[in-house]
Amino acid sequence: GVDLNATLNGPVLGVLTNDPVAGKGAAVQVAGVARVVAGAAFVAGDLLKSDAAGKAIKQTGEAAGTLVHCFAVALEAAGADLNEVEVLLIGRTVVNNAVS
Repeated sequence: GVDLNATLNGPVLGVLTNDPVAGKGAAVQVAGVARVVAGAAFVAGDLLKSDAAGKAIKQTGEAAGTLVHCFAVALEAAGADLNEVEVLLIGRTVVNNAVS
């Protein structure tokens, strides 16, 4: 089965590329260039993580020590929520924002 991410900054293992009905196969892309739905505006080159709705948002400065699950780099800008954009999937990269 496939679970959709429903947690802000939750780990993302791939991007769903079809819209299967319950009980049918899901197509999940785990590498390469993919199209995703943005949850807010960001620019090309931004590291992306998931919001609580499973949409791509810019990785921002979280609290010290927070582990951030970045899954892609934006290849084009998103102007607003619900824009569809191309990203380069980078796997599950964890960024530790610890401040010394």
